[in-house]
Formats: sequence, C-alpha cells, structure tokens
Amino acid sequence: MSVAFLVDYIDDPEWPVERVCQAYGLTPAEVYAAWAFCYEHQAEIDEQIHWAEQFYESLPDIREQLEHKPPTHDSEE
Repeated sequence: MSVAFLVDYIDDPEWPVERVCQAYGLTPAEVYAAWAFCYEHQAEIDEQIHWAEQFYESLPDIREQLEHKPPTHDSEE
C-alpha cells in the first residue's frame, strides 16, 4: 500500500478512515500517518503524479497498434 494510493481517499466522504482501515487492513494511525505525510510533502507528490502522467501519455496507444496489423501474406502458388 502506497501513500500515493491513500491520497485519493483523504477528502472522500465515501471513504472515512474506518472504511479505509477495514478495506486495506490498516490501523487508523497508519492511515493518518500516510495522510500527514501527504500534506507535508504535497509538492513532491504532485511532481511524481505529474511525471507519471507525462510518462503514461508518452506511451504508444495500444489501440493504434492493434488497428495497424501487418498485412497477411497469401501465397499464390
């Protein structure tokens, strides 16, 4: 479980601390510690998220690769 994963639940009313703990086998102290880390290192986390988004966007679109299948070679013998 990563801090970056838990950051999505910080302000989500559907995911109070108790639900996060139950779903992922964490203690309230672990969840609050992760969230405290997020607040203290927000700029670093935002930078990592930005880098990951840029990396993802730089990957070739698999749909394009699938649409451009190599031609089949039928032999005319």
